[in-house]
Amino acid sequence: MSDVFAQFNSLTEIKYNDGSTDVTRKVVKKVSGDIKFCSALYQHSGQSSSEPCHYCKISISNHGRNVSKLESTAFEDIGTRRTLAEYKQKGNPLVDVELCNVAIPPMHCVQGLLQKYAINYFVALANVIDSGDPDFPETLEQQRRRVKDLEFEEMTYVQRIKSSSEDKDQLGLILEALSKLKRTRRKSKKSCSSTFCIANSIKRDCVDLDTYQCNGCQEIFHFCCNGIVSMEEKATSRLANNRISCFECDLNHVMSTDERISVVKKKKEDLEDAMMSDEETWSTVNTEKENTLKIIHEQGGANSVRQKFDDLMKSIKCDNYNCSKNLTGNMSRRFLRKEVIDEVVSIFPWSQQLEDVRNFLYHLEFLMSSSDNNLKTPAEIDEIKEHLIGMIECLRSAHPKKNVNVKLHLVAAHLMEYLRQHLSWGRISEQGVEHIHSTFNNLHLKLAPIRDPVAKANAILNYFSNENFLFDCGDIWNT
Repeated sequence: MSDVFAQFNSLTEIKYNDGSTDVTRKVVKKVSGDIKFCSALYQHSGQSSSEPCHYCKISISNHGRNVSKLESTAFEDIGTRRTLAEYKQKGNPLVDVELCNVAIPPMHCVQGLLQKYAINYFVALANVIDSGDPDFPETLEQQRRRVKDLEFEEMTYVQRIKSSSEDKDQLGLILEALSKLKRTRRKSKKSCSSTFCIANSIKRDCVDLDTYQCNGCQEIFHFCCNGIVSMEEKATSRLANNRISCFECDLNHVMSTDERISVVKKKKEDLEDAMMSDEETWSTVNTEKENTLKIIHEQGGANSVRQKFDDLMKSIKCDNYNCSKNLTGNMSRRFLRKEVIDEVVSIFPWSQQLEDVRNFLYHLEFLMSSSDNNLKTPAEIDEIKEHLIGMIECLRSAHPKKNVNVKLHLVAAHLMEYLRQHLSWGRISEQGVEHIHSTFNNLHLKLAPIRDPVAKANAILNYFSNENFLFDCGDIWNT
């Protein structure tokens, strides 16, 4: 693969004969691809880093406390510019192309902005309206977080109920052993300091026979001999100055078997009450989780807002709109039409935020339409700039609390200087390598039996090399 890049980097001119004379032309090399592809070429640290832009060193965070919000981040500004020389000092970039000749991927950016700031907003708004709950989370990210929180809470109560059920069974075995116990002066090797040790008369596979030291009398006892079965009591008993006493010193006298049975019975009754309370809470949490999942994933009922939105998306052949990875260039083009935008907005009750999103989409539609091979005049470039400024203003007004997308920064900060230098944004050419994501993921699964990462990488490289060779050969290889 390094030979391919070496050939590309050494290409400075081409020579050909036009039929009468030999012609030599200098080559201007450009790089076009999605953001991950371009970052990989220059060994940039990627979009999860604190400086996610491969053109400049602007600081943008998408996680943690200092997450970059639209309202407070100057994402349209350019940070300290990166250079090819700087990349060479810190690493070994695969291409010898200056950053000014790296194309800003039009459709990749348009798809990202459309999904994050428009489609996700419409889906979340439909979910809020269909829920009828004034406290239902407003954004799709918050709604998905709510599902995860409810799932975690549900698992917590399931674990509590399971543990309580096991504790109740152990208390039942302790009661059974205490009821059958006959006092004897002779102690076995298993006996602890308890006057009535039950270690030899209880089912050892079902009850914990570990020991602890009483903080009061400093004697050693089996947990079961003092009716201790819960994880909480066992953990507390190992703490210094804990308040868990034993049956030998709890009431300042040695408890009789009847007194011990009474204490264990009370523990069992309290545990059953706690289990009942946990089961009721689990049922409430489970119902809330299922309802939330139904709202988010099942598009509601026949007359729900989400169903209307889903039907409209299907009518324009944008079925798989829930994930940006499923959003294709053609789907984005079909959605970004004024009549479609207006029809989508008409599904929802009017609000200023909705109007801001509508206007954002109008501007985005114009920017997408301007991404072609035509050379722009100064007037056309100025018009693109006006729409770009309008898009930024609408976004800040509509989603002040939303995170800054690195694709938004590329368009807002770097598009105009690229246009003024090249007079064209370029056609939506990076879609030519977009399909490789799917092929790459399928190869990972197909080659999963290969445990050695180097061997797997070579197998993937061989696959793509063979595909490239067959493509270059055309139909000749099959003759």
